[in-house]
Amino acid sequence: MWIDECVEFYRLWSALQFFFCQPQLTNSEGQNQVTEALIEGIFGDGIHWAGCAIIAVLNQHRRFEIFDFSYHLLRVHRADGKDDVVRGIKLSRMVERIRRFQLLNNQIFGVLCNYLHSFGENGEELQDARMIREFAPPVHHSLGHSFLPSD
Repeated sequence: MWIDECVEFYRLWSALQFFFCQPQLTNSEGQNQVTEALIEGIFGDGIHWAGCAIIAVLNQHRRFEIFDFSYHLLRVHRADGKDDVVRGIKLSRMVERIRRFQLLNNQIFGVLCNYLHSFGENGEELQDARMIREFAPPVHHSLGHSFLPSD
């Protein structure tokens, strides 16, 4: 497992989701500063379906739930309970958005797991149920000699 490097998709999606969870900025009086539309206002749930589908197909669902930055912030906030404004972002509003995205992700993963996993007559999961194969990326013929295995 790579902790220091971003070589798995769930790490990239976790960073994107952390960015998506940021609410609109507030000024010193607690008023919203209308800057941009929120991500769900632009794309709806489609972008979450795409990200969760890729995570589910790559079988990274559990690692995503354990190592997601947003979920970590949610757990820390539950234990800490502080409500500060950091760089114009009120933590309680961000935690509220994280919780909504977590519920949405759980619903999406529930639907995807029902379709991606097949179960036998006894209720056990069939290992070869996923008919997804990974292929190496194509290599241009001019570069083919560079990637030949050396003896």
